[in-house]
Amino acid sequence: MIAWFEDLEVTARLLRRWPPSLEDEQEWLKKTAADPNSVFWVIEHEDRAIGTTGIHGIDWTNGNGKTGTLIGDKSMWGKGIAREVMQLRAGFAFRELPLRKSPSISETIDWARTLTVLGVDELDAGVLADTLNIVLKYERDMKRAVEVLPRLVDPNRELPGVGHSRGHGDAHGHGAQAVEQSRLCANRHQS
Repeated sequence: MIAWFEDLEVTARLLRRWPPSLEDEQEWLKKTAADPNSVFWVIEHEDRAIGTTGIHGIDWTNGNGKTGTLIGDKSMWGKGIAREVMQLRAGFAFRELPLRKSPSISETIDWARTLTVLGVDELDAGVLADTLNIVLKYERDMKRAVEVLPRLVDPNRELPGVGHSRGHGDAHGHGAQAVEQSRLCANRHQS
């Protein structure tokens, strides 16, 4: 790993001006391994280290942290390894650790368009349950959100299940039709 830091092309985006010494690198690895607010991995390909990735400065109370990935072996650049590693790291952070991803701007806009199409004037537990699929992709994430969201709306209320019946005998989950309508609205505005 030390050789990676001697290459200015590799370190161009790091906050280091000079390559670390072997002792500096060993000290950093020990410090990172002992830090309860960091998770660190060495990326291996064909049984050799080619990079690192991690989550640093984890704020366990607020459920966030900073991430970083370095592919130090330049012969592995452009092969999609960093993208795959970032996806794996994100999956670990959001499913194995109690970290949360804030909705992106595009997800938030899609959700707002859906609420507009539905004619929603006020958020309540039912609206949240019906529209979770706009900002969440996975069923297990929706189930987790259903457990947490009631406290945001009313600490004494529980959300109905995802795709619940709204008292009219149709358990279709209003979100799917609204998503399609919001996409149509979005496409109309992009023309």
